[in-house]
This record gives sequence, structure tokens and C-alpha cells, in this order.
Amino acid sequence: MADLPTARVAKERPFLSVGVDFGGPFLIKESSRRNARSQKAYLCLFICFTTKAIHLELVSDLSSAAFLAALDRFIGRRGLPRCIYSDNGTNFTASARELSEVYTLLQENCTEISDTLAQRQVKWIFNPPAASNFDPALP
Repeated sequence: MADLPTARVAKERPFLSVGVDFGGPFLIKESSRRNARSQKAYLCLFICFTTKAIHLELVSDLSSAAFLAALDRFIGRRGLPRCIYSDNGTNFTASARELSEVYTLLQENCTEISDTLAQRQVKWIFNPPAASNFDPALP
């Protein structure tokens, strides 16, 4: 059996290396009334690779804007992750592209901010499109 990747066995703070995915849809009621309207909601799951802890965020849809809002709430609660592992969902790839565009814009215009972001840049690792159980850290 092969060794586990270093992101899964390293002694580091929780949620420094995370996997992210969506679960759902779930039907939720707007209120506790009898004839309350139901709407779809999704769970954004953040899984810590070190401790296997789970952080759940409720999102209203599968758009990249909803995911970026969930990522912002996650970072506010758990801190900035070093690596994010995800599949090739359109919301994840659009979010990664948008974050990299913001990073390059700030890097070109503001030297003080770019120095801080260079130290804290998040590495986003995508699974190959046809591989459902893929670990990029394995040889």
C-alpha cells in the first residue's frame, strides 16, 4: 500500500489543506407556517485533510458567486487555507479564475498588498475530469 500524501499526515493547524465539494439539493422551508414555500438549498462541504473535520456552509445555488461567499465565510471562521482540492465543477473553476484575476490585479497595482498576498497565496488543485477518486500528491 502506498504512503499517504503529506497534506493528510502533516502536523499543522486544522483546515490548512481542505477539500471542497457541494451536496444537495435540499428543500428548505422559508418559515414554520403550514403552507410555507420551499426552495432549494445546497451544502458547501469543506473537509480538513489533517483532522478530517467538516465545515458546512449553506448556499442558495451552485453559482460561483454563492461559492465565493461561502469561501469568504469559511475563511472568516477557520482561517486562510494553503491548498484547496476540488473537482472541475464550473463554479469551482470560475471561482479559481476570479481569485487569480484579483490576485494579479492587486499584484500589479499595490506593492504593499501584493507582498502580503504573495505570502498567503492559496494553491487550488483540481482533479482530472475523468478521475473521481484522484489524489494529486501521489506519484
